[in-house]
Amino acid sequence: DNLVAMAVDGADLEMSVSESQTLKVIGIFRDKGSTLTGVIDNAQLTFTSDTPAKATVGAHTGVVNGVAAGNADIEIVATDKSDIKCYVEVTVS
Repeated sequence: DNLVAMAVDGADLEMSVSESQTLKVIGIFRDKGSTLTGVIDNAQLTFTSDTPAKATVGAHTGVVNGVAAGNADIEIVATDKSDIKCYVEVTVS
């Protein structure tokens, strides 16, 4: 696995209370001097919400649920490369 970086497709997320959305994470890979991009299977990632009272997220599904109005930051970590992370801010209204 030659993952070197990743980012959430679409950047920050806005949603309503009781709404669910699935995060899509794009990986940047290096292979023999080439740089490639592709969607990473959410099962290969670990998702954590810093404020589950506002938004929860499935640990290996990336499904975000709006719980209450406010903000939460979701940390996304590559399960097999814990030094590679990205974040998304969720605003629930």
